[in-house]
Order: sequence, then C-alpha cells, then structure tokens
Amino acid sequence: MVPLNQAAVVLGDLGRREDAEMSSAPQLWVQVVDDEIIVTLPGSRYSVTYYKPDSSPQLLAKNIASEDDPRAVITVSEFLSAAWWLANNKARQLGWIA
Repeated sequence: MVPLNQAAVVLGDLGRREDAEMSSAPQLWVQVVDDEIIVTLPGSRYSVTYYKPDSSPQLLAKNIASEDDPRAVITVSEFLSAAWWLANNKARQLGWIA
C-alpha cells in the first residue's frame, strides 16, 4: 500500500496516464514532503525535487538529475519531461499553483 502522500504513476506515450497492468512504461514515484514534490524513477539515479517559492507563480526545480542512467529504460530528458508534468499536476491538486 502506498502512503497518502505518495503515488506511483505509469506514463505511456506523451505522458498519458495508464494502468500499470496495461503498460510496460516505467513507474515514476511522486512524493510530497513538507513543501516539496519529489519525483523519482525507482531502480535508477533519476530524481528531481520541485518547490514553489512564495514569490513565484510556478514550480522551480532543484537536485535535478543531469546524466543518463544506463539502468533506466528512459533517458534523463524523458524522465525530466514526465517529472515536470507530474509535479505540476500534483501542485495543482494541492492548490500550490493555478
């Protein structure tokens, strides 16, 4: 069971959400810790942390994965694209951004 502040999301083509049973796409984990949204790809070095400063209308990223991980089934660019999409959706759900 996944705690309420975490969610496993499977991404298919173009970032569409799919059921895990229907896809072999990687599962990205989204976790909210205090005022940060952390997205990771289990089994890889891919991770990125998003936060929203009071002075900013959008999320900013830190601790950004920067190199391809040969163990991962996606590139770091694909990971960051999907992570941005997931983090923004989570931030909207939390009311952090419009």
